[in-house]
Amino acid sequence: MSRGRRSLTRAVVALSALGLVLAATPAGAAPKEAPPGSRIPVNTSEEKASAGTCSMYGSQNGFGMVCSDPSGGRGSRSLVSYLDGKTLVECWDEPPPENFQGEPRDEPGEYWLRTCLSGLDRKTLRRLGALELDFEIVFLPPGEQVILTPGEKVVVRYFFGSGQIPFPVVGVSPTPYPRVDEPVTFGLLGPTRTPELTTAGVTMYAEAVQLRVEPADGSPGIIVCRGPGELLTAEQIDDPARREADTVCLHTFERTSAGAGHIGMHRDRYRVKVNASWQIRYRVGDGPEQVLGTYEKSSVNQIRVTEVQTLVVS
Repeated sequence: MSRGRRSLTRAVVALSALGLVLAATPAGAAPKEAPPGSRIPVNTSEEKASAGTCSMYGSQNGFGMVCSDPSGGRGSRSLVSYLDGKTLVECWDEPPPENFQGEPRDEPGEYWLRTCLSGLDRKTLRRLGALELDFEIVFLPPGEQVILTPGEKVVVRYFFGSGQIPFPVVGVSPTPYPRVDEPVTFGLLGPTRTPELTTAGVTMYAEAVQLRVEPADGSPGIIVCRGPGELLTAEQIDDPARREADTVCLHTFERTSAGAGHIGMHRDRYRVKVNASWQIRYRVGDGPEQVLGTYEKSSVNQIRVTEVQTLVVS
């Protein structure tokens, strides 16, 4: 990494309200879905604090809450009061992601992830336009980093709740290197449900609800299973009740992947397309769980399929 600042990424939060009013769903009733990319206004207050008027948002990348009316409810503590009469800082510093690797520096100091906020009056917390967060990796001498106060953390969390939906990575079982004419199952690797995010009395999370796999071996159709799929053992695959369950993505490759891929190091792999559907769910306080929307995320996974070696004895 070169000396000085280097931009890491820039994320723009610009969400258009659809004018939908959040209403509790009676117990046992089917949850109502909102169109993809929507945001739903939520009017809520808690005994200890009020988030004023907030909106939930969701997309294939993540979910969270945006609070655009920080005045709070009558008799409740306003969001502005968390600043203790001060102005919210424009930029603040946090430790960088664990997988960040910066080049060694001769001078004392450390790398930090700097976040800058725009589109908001930092004293009144009124929206001035589209809210924007700018991320940057900076090298700072000791003591020069800007750390959010506990109150400022509350304000930032209310405006920018976050949830990350991962790209689908599939495992293959009972062996990671399938053989021709031997049945295998596909299943998501890594988390299949995000941690719960609670902001302004609203709890949100996302869960994998469907997996679709295109084997890319020339076989017709797409393999579809409910949930994240199951990675079955050889013994479980031999059990008809297990392998025929709707939660199992079962497939048998009929030919080797040799020469199937692109020219280069992955020429002997099938480029298997995977599509995972994630459902974003929420509940207000102790109310019933509802669905904000279902979003798809796709990726390509490299899978090598080998021939079964046969030993002929005369």
